[in-house]
Parts: sequence; C-alpha cells; structure tokens
Amino acid sequence: MLLNYIVLAMLCTGVIGVLWSKNRDRVPGIGLWLADYAAQVVGLLLISLRGAIPDFISMVVGNVLISAGTIWLLAGLERYLGKPSRQTFNYAFLALFTAVHSYYAVIRPDLTARNINASVALAFLTAQVAWLMLRRAHAGIHSATAGVGWVMAAYTAIATMRIAHDLAERTATDLFQSATFDTAVILSYQVLFVALTASLLIMVNDHLFAAAEKDAAELRKSEAALRLSEQRFAAAFHNLPDGIVLTRASDGLIAEANEGFLALASRDREAAVGHTTIELGFWADSSKRLQYLAELEQCGAVREFEAEFNGSEGREFPGVVSGEMIDISGEPYILSVVRDVTEHRLAQERLVELSTRDSLTGLLNRRAFREAARKRLADAGDAHVTAVYFDMDDLKGINDRFGHEIGDRAIVVVADAVRSAFRESDITARVGGDEFAVLSFSRGERADEAVAARFEAELSQRNRAAGLPFEASAALGTASREPGAAFVDLDTLLREADARMYDAKRNRGA
Repeated sequence: MLLNYIVLAMLCTGVIGVLWSKNRDRVPGIGLWLADYAAQVVGLLLISLRGAIPDFISMVVGNVLISAGTIWLLAGLERYLGKPSRQTFNYAFLALFTAVHSYYAVIRPDLTARNINASVALAFLTAQVAWLMLRRAHAGIHSATAGVGWVMAAYTAIATMRIAHDLAERTATDLFQSATFDTAVILSYQVLFVALTASLLIMVNDHLFAAAEKDAAELRKSEAALRLSEQRFAAAFHNLPDGIVLTRASDGLIAEANEGFLALASRDREAAVGHTTIELGFWADSSKRLQYLAELEQCGAVREFEAEFNGSEGREFPGVVSGEMIDISGEPYILSVVRDVTEHRLAQERLVELSTRDSLTGLLNRRAFREAARKRLADAGDAHVTAVYFDMDDLKGINDRFGHEIGDRAIVVVADAVRSAFRESDITARVGGDEFAVLSFSRGERADEAVAARFEAELSQRNRAAGLPFEASAALGTASREPGAAFVDLDTLLREADARMYDAKRNRGA
C-alpha cells in the first residue's frame, strides 16, 4: 500500500512539475507547491526504507520533510493569493515537532506517540491551509480556491480522527501496516492527494482564464484608446491650419498631406499624394530644399527653417518649415510642418516701420534718421555730402487760427515738398514737430541755391494742390562736406545747417 502511495505521489508531483514549468512566470508561489510535492515524495520514500536506513533518517527526517512540505504549500498558496506572511511560528512548531519525534524515535521509542505527533502536525498545518483558502481568499476568487480548502479541511478531519483513535486504542499500530482503520486512513490520504492535485490544477486554470479575460479586456481597452487616439490625431492632422506633409526620405514621395498643405500648394489630394514636392514645384528655390534635407540627415530634426514657397496662381510666399525624421515599418520618412508667414512678415515690417517712421508724414523719425545718417556718412568715402535743415514757418500760429487738423495738413505739404526735392537715395526725416532734415550725397558739388530753388518749386506746387487757406512755407539752411575734406561728423553738419537756417529766417523776417 505504501508503494502505491509513493507511485501516486510521484505521478502527482510530475503533474505539478509540468504545471510549474509552463506557468511559473504567471502563477505566483507555484514553485513552493512543487517543493511541497517533492518533500512529500522524499518523505514517503524515507519512511518506506525503514530497516534499510538508520531509524532516525527514516522515522524523523521522513516525517519532518512531510510536515515541512505542508508549510511550503501554505507559504506558496499565500503568495498565490497575494497575502504572504512570515512562517516563523510554523517553523518553530516544526522544530518542536522534530524534537518530540526524535525523542520518541531514539531516546524512548514509542510508535503510538510518534503517530499522534505526526497527526497533530498534519492537522495543525492543514487546518491553516484550509482556513486560508476558505476564509482569507478574496471573495472574487473564492469559488476557485474552495476546492483546495475543502481538501485540506478533509486532511485536517482525518488527522484529527486518527489522533482520537490512537488515544482511545492506545495500541501501537504502524500506519503503513494492515490494520483496518489505518488502511482506511492511508487510502483516504491517497484520495486526498489526488484531489488536492486536481484542485490545484483547476485553481490554476481558473487563474489563467481570469488573467486571459483581463488581458483581453485590457487589449480591448487599449485598442479602443488607440482608435480614439488615431481619430484625434487624424482630426488634428487634417484640421490644423498649418501644412503637414509626410514624405518618403529616399525619393521625397508624398505619402500623406493635410488640407493645410494642399491649400498652401494649391493642389487637390490626387495631384499631391503619390507625387513629390519637386513635381509640385512647391519649393521656390530647390537649393533651399537640399539644405533642409541635409540638416535633417545631420540632426534628425529641423526647427523653423526659412524658405520661399510657390502657392496658388504662382504666388510666392515666405514660409518656415519644421521637420523630423521618423521610422515607418523600417523605412525613414520626413514629417514636415509648413507655415505661411506672410502675415507675420508684414506685421514685422509694419512694426519696424512704426518704430522708424513718422506716422503723419511717412518720413524717417529722429532716431532712425540719425542711425541711417551716421552709417551712410561712415561709408560715404569721397562723396559730396550736404546736410539740409528745414523749419516750417509759424506752425503754432496756424494751429491756433485754423486748428490742429489744418496744421497737420500743412506739415504734410512741407514734408511732401522735402521728399520730392531730393532723390530716393537721400535720407529725409521729420526730426521735430515743425523741423525736417535731409542728408544728401553726390559725386559733384550741389549748390545751396539749387537745393533751395528745387524745394521752393516743389512746395509751391503742393500748396496749389492742397487747397489750404494759406500757403505753407519753410526756411532752410545747408552745410556741406567737400570731396577730399577732413571728416565732419553728423552733429557738426546739422548744427551748421541749423544755424544757417535761422540766418535765413532772420533775413526773411520770419
């Protein structure tokens, strides 16, 4: 009968071994289950070899292995349930069990005491396993753990019955010898061993099925999230105002483009996708495209690359393109975002103009005039340089008599005459409320009288066209630097022209 039990235990251990080899990464604690089964087999083998090996090894070590295996099973099941605990108390109990068994095996041999000791250990340890699986398991998996719990409860019950029987009979009977009660007990243990193995298999199967269901649910959730993400990306991709284009790095073939890009390139989808930007003539300067590609290959990404592009009806527009190299199915592609910066450029130019131009006349303001004049003077070389200073007559009186609106119109008349009296290459400015300045450059000498005459002619013409209730007038003074003369700075020229302008005013009695 013991041989049958050992063979049965080996078969069950093999089943648990296969279960461990296939699921050790997915089922926590299963390695300790296998350790328990192996300990049970070795323990039974040692007990069966009594007489052939020392009694201590057969009677003590064999039973200690069986009890230790049950502790390992308990620890493994706790890990499986996610409720691990230290087994200090149980190992202390195992030490006490070992001492008692050794005493009744070596010092004072007593088969009945050893049988009771072994049954007490089995009942104590299996009761803990039964309580764990029946009471401590989570409610959601209770149906899966109940089988193991009831099997271990049956172990506890049979061990308790054997304790009661041995105490009542007080007859030394070897568990593995042919006594009716003992035969029933060993047969019950064999049945329970098979039932425990089957219960563990069912529990693992339920665990794996639940895990598969969870994985499937997570997969469905991930797929739904991915679809939502793709929908959001597609919506953003196609609805962003900037042009977005995906091109193959090897030949520049357009794989995808959003509506923003199609609008910039003035193409429909059929005419763009499947063609290259070269075929579309999108880049106004093909060398810029090559520079953009070179920077992408070197850095992997490019930000705010400035270039000119061809848009609808041959319109050329300034743009900035940002791109990044990406991998799609092992092939390099370029994702580029193109932005038309025409409005931005115009706004920048407008800001520059507002910061350098007089808002009423459109001439340079004082600060811009001085910056431009100093730079031109430094680069003038041997040119003839003339500084002209103008002062409008009686602006305060005009404002007082006719109002500031008429006064502003008079300022514009004088400003237009100043602008028209000189070349576009000369620097003209309104440097004060009623004051204007010009820096003029020429290769020949320019007579002051000629400058004054030209200005007066232009002013007279504009007065006739303006329809003002008076004729706007202004006095002027000039200062020059002759070719080959020593360098004269701007402030000196302007002071001299200003002084001559006031001389002219006094001479006119203005």
